[in-house]
Amino acid sequence: MDAVREKLFSLQDESVQRFAAKLLPTIDPERIIGVRIPLLRETARTIYKSDKALCHSYLEELPHAYVEEDLLHMMLIGLEPNAVRQIELLDRFLPFADNWCVTDALSAKTMWREPALCRDAIRRWLAADTVYTRRTALVALMESFRYNCFDPCFLDWAAKAAPEDSSEVTDVYYLRMAVAWFFAEALTQQYELTLPYIEEGKLPNKTRLLAIRKACESRKVPADRKEALRLLRNR
Repeated sequence: MDAVREKLFSLQDESVQRFAAKLLPTIDPERIIGVRIPLLRETARTIYKSDKALCHSYLEELPHAYVEEDLLHMMLIGLEPNAVRQIELLDRFLPFADNWCVTDALSAKTMWREPALCRDAIRRWLAADTVYTRRTALVALMESFRYNCFDPCFLDWAAKAAPEDSSEVTDVYYLRMAVAWFFAEALTQQYELTLPYIEEGKLPNKTRLLAIRKACESRKVPADRKEALRLLRNR
């Protein structure tokens, strides 16, 4: 484990550290090394391919001290080729995930090879008490579009992930933003099914406004649909 940490510090870029600290205001800057994401992914692939024993040991060691160590952990989980094992690794890791950058590093490709297992895991995570476990579930749910596993019921699941009255939930903004991100993506992939959630108040208003904003920022949404969404925003 010391060798992994030494490797991460050898990749340190102070400008990246400063930038990341601004993006992660809820995290102590001392926990951020400052390593570019492509270099982290390269490191994860190298460990996974060349040192299975180290990979296994690393995935067993929790918690980590640095954000980049958590990111590396999530990336190594994403390389796991067995869906059952990947879900087991996530179940063990997610209680330690404490920021959006780590949750959004998930690759759920393996999980979606077993759609029933993936759906069950996502439903469990959406029911969790912790914001970042729920956010991970939403990231995995979003990947259903990529792997042709979308089910209309996913819209209901996502809509209920961040209730309007969530003032007692720490970092709830990052949960609302994940729901908004999911619906913005859904508007590009399943427009007719998704639009009623924006039109009919099926989303909490704060989340609905965020979803409209993100959809209007997307290059994948046609101009006429963006205009319709802006009219809904101002309604």
